[in-house]
Amino acid sequence: MKYTCTQCRYIYDESFGDTGEGIEAGKNIYEIEGFSCPNCHGSVDDFQEIMEVVLTADNPDYLSMIESEHIPIIHHLENKPGTIEVLVWDPPHSMFPEHYIGQISLHDEDWDMIEEKTLSCDDDPVTQFDISDLETFTVRAKCNQHGIWSTHILENNL
Repeated sequence: MKYTCTQCRYIYDESFGDTGEGIEAGKNIYEIEGFSCPNCHGSVDDFQEIMEVVLTADNPDYLSMIESEHIPIIHHLENKPGTIEVLVWDPPHSMFPEHYIGQISLHDEDWDMIEEKTLSCDDDPVTQFDISDLETFTVRAKCNQHGIWSTHILENNL
């Protein structure tokens, strides 16, 4: 599982742990006594789980595997090489004040944010990103009710 600090966006991936903080791989943040964010020192309560789908060359049809209206769907734009269009589900996720997608963001292979689009209830949950310099990337969508959902591209063959 991956978790992000809602205060500073630090990512903790339990499959790797955090060697700099002396946390071995396989440790869930809720099982680590006294855990706090190594960047901003926020508490474990400031962390939110990231729901993730991984797209690989062996599994290009990830839409058939998922059943959530929160997963970012990635389309290559043939008329704009190196550009993707991201739609949060099809038909698009609702955009009501009580339930909406507030941000869609692009992250590199180190999970560092490259770009983020902030959305309002009046926007459609769709945006475009330039990925021409990225081989591996992640797109995340943040729902105000259901947290952060992501699609991780291991090989940019779009």
